Amino acid sequence: INVADLVARRVQPMLAEFSARAASIDTGIATRSAHAREYLAADAYPSIVLALERVRAVAQRDIRTVDFAADVRLTLKNQNLVAPVFGTLEVLDHDAQRALGLPAGSWLLLRASLSFELTRSALAKDAADFESKQIPIQANLLLVHQPTRSAR
Repeated sequence: INVADLVARRVQPMLAEFSARAASIDTGIATRSAHAREYLAADAYPSIVLALERVRAVAQRDIRTVDFAADVRLTLKNQNLVAPVFGTLEVLDHDAQRALGLPAGSWLLLRASLSFELTRSALAKDAADFESKQIPIQANLLLVHQPTRSAR
């Protein structure tokens, strides 16, 4: 994978969607995790979804890395919030793959930061229970290209 090719192609529209089971939230502290699942009403709203809506800008930092700005949609308790996201997409070389214990392949590391205003979210009624009025999200995802198998 050559990052320059990604930039040159100006891939638009680009779509991505990530989901997590609300019941799987684990903060590392049992009581806090239980409260988080209660706030998210995990039984009634089992999925939290983060979807890429639109890529706004892409700039090549070096041969392996691009910086990006995009808009994402967060779905919490069936309510959608749209916010800007900023991050990097980096091609992992063989040494990095080995250091992470990954099998050889076309691996990408996606790092992204975004924030949502709590008072505009489905958690607004509980805003007084939180220390901040923002929901900060830091995402680090390892992505691997897997060729599509053609239908016979």
